[in-house]
Amino acid sequence: MKILHGLRKELLKLDGAEKSAQYPQVEEELKEAFFELEDLIEKIKNNGADENLNMKQLETHLTEFRKRVEHTIKDKNIKEAKDLIREIGQLDFELRNAVTGNAMDVQYLRHINEEFSTYHWKDANKARQLLNQGLQMATNGNTSGIRNVFIQIIGLMPDNEKPKETLG
Repeated sequence: MKILHGLRKELLKLDGAEKSAQYPQVEEELKEAFFELEDLIEKIKNNGADENLNMKQLETHLTEFRKRVEHTIKDKNIKEAKDLIREIGQLDFELRNAVTGNAMDVQYLRHINEEFSTYHWKDANKARQLLNQGLQMATNGNTSGIRNVFIQIIGLMPDNEKPKETLG
């Protein structure tokens, strides 16, 4: 029992040391993600690409993210930092996609088309049908409905193969 207790104590120390060694990298990633988002929003405003965006809501999100980033850094919470990096990345993707007329979604569709056989589809025929539909929409310049098609295609992928940076 004494040996097990001693091992538990050492494992806790080791876990603490590992977290403290990992945190500076996670903190840097968090800061970088936030500053890139902040920069993107500023560029969108400066280039007048904000006509289809709710800038007031974006500014509110940015303020909320800023507070959460500061709090997370103060607490050195690795889990919260990683969650926040993911959330910031999703908003960044959505903004870039919105200001480029869904070009990011179209690019992902093309990538999925090229790598179609490498995925373990839940229903490959349905996935192929949706993919063809999405690519045809892109070819015709009708990108407004591509996000819906894209979401359906992603829904046919196993969870471990879904592109995590694209969907919330």
